[in-house]
Amino acid sequence: MNVAHDYSLNVRWLGRMEFAHALALQEEIVAKKRNERVLKDELLLLEHEPVYTIGRTPDQSSLLGSAHLPYPLFPINRGGHATYHGPGQLIGYPIIDLRGCGHDLHRYLRWLEQLLIETLAEYEIAAIRRESLTGVWVSDRKIASIGVGVRHWITMHGFALNVCGDLSPFNHIVPCGINDVTMIPLEDNVGDIIGKAQRGLGISDSELAEKARVGSETIRQMRDGNFDEPALLSIAPVLGLSGSALCELARGKWHPKKIEGFEGLAQFNTDYGGMAVNAYLTWDPATRVAAAFDTGADSKEMVHFANRHKLNVQLILLTHAHADHVADLPCLREETGADVFTPTREPVPGAEAIDEGKSFPLGNLKIDTRLTWGHSPGGMTYVVTGLARPIAIVGDSLFAGSMGGGNVSYQDALRNNLEKILTLSDETIICPGHGPMTTVGEEKQRNPFFAGKI
Repeated sequence: MNVAHDYSLNVRWLGRMEFAHALALQEEIVAKKRNERVLKDELLLLEHEPVYTIGRTPDQSSLLGSAHLPYPLFPINRGGHATYHGPGQLIGYPIIDLRGCGHDLHRYLRWLEQLLIETLAEYEIAAIRRESLTGVWVSDRKIASIGVGVRHWITMHGFALNVCGDLSPFNHIVPCGINDVTMIPLEDNVGDIIGKAQRGLGISDSELAEKARVGSETIRQMRDGNFDEPALLSIAPVLGLSGSALCELARGKWHPKKIEGFEGLAQFNTDYGGMAVNAYLTWDPATRVAAAFDTGADSKEMVHFANRHKLNVQLILLTHAHADHVADLPCLREETGADVFTPTREPVPGAEAIDEGKSFPLGNLKIDTRLTWGHSPGGMTYVVTGLARPIAIVGDSLFAGSMGGGNVSYQDALRNNLEKILTLSDETIICPGHGPMTTVGEEKQRNPFFAGKI
């Protein structure tokens, strides 16, 4: 979109705002601009309270049915399918008079994409377009959604940039109508995985370069995200990693299959000092009794979800005592009145200590405990049975395509993951403390630390 050099835009930061109020403000500005063409174009920047929206389309399949949605739904005058807005997203509503820009909506959409790509580049995030799909992507993961409405050639609505916060509400829909789109990124990239293995094994960059017969500069480039497959295949066996799985991650060719529509399990993703952290609810669909696993940075969305779905949270089970996982324990305990349990090796004030082998009944469900320490002194995995598929809430022991760093004992972290988590049935859903959910079967095949070892 060509814009004159003296073009100026009135930018306003509105803070946190209900969707209905922001919609009314847009409509008011559009109406004024229609009658007063001398008014400046505007960009409204804000966050929304949690809400779903869907555009002008007879195809409602992206909602997966609306009765299950945990937040309000607004049908609006934009293009596109269902999406979610909430705290931690930067919402931008450009109100631009296209009557002075060639009446070209297609060019305007491409301009919005380029604006976001260039903005992300300032933060050293390499974002791209994808052919035939509106929006902005980082590898195969969508970082910004775009949906635009036009009245009398004046734009409204705009973009949503995922910065931080809880993205698990996307699990209740097909985001933007695109199957298998990923809104929660993997916890670790290839450089992170190599670094964890090096630290765990005590291998320096120079030692790794010598043993793998690659240059030291190659190791440094990998730290910066520049991957050479022959070098990866040389480095992998030195670090006890699967070369093929490592290369697959480097190419951005793998992400765990999205787990959706699974009754009895909900994931909550919150921001803790710029780091996304997960917490979970599981419940018995028949009796509605529930257990919370960790709290994340803020448990409000979890409490709201439990109240909306009439769940009786009776247990709070902590995977470990790291601050990002227990940050909102006082609030969650007060809101639910639930009993709190923590691994014996990681005491938490007000929580009862438990050891491996402890079992909890939860309606028709059963929760068993497995000690999976290594990342932390007493990391505990909770295995839930009685739903359609088994569930393992693993804390930071294991991530999709990676694992927690061996802060206490790298070898014990590897062993416990292999013997106590990856020996569960392949269909078992793995619920990690960071990143997306995955399954035992996928991790046995795709995780560089464990592929080919079971």
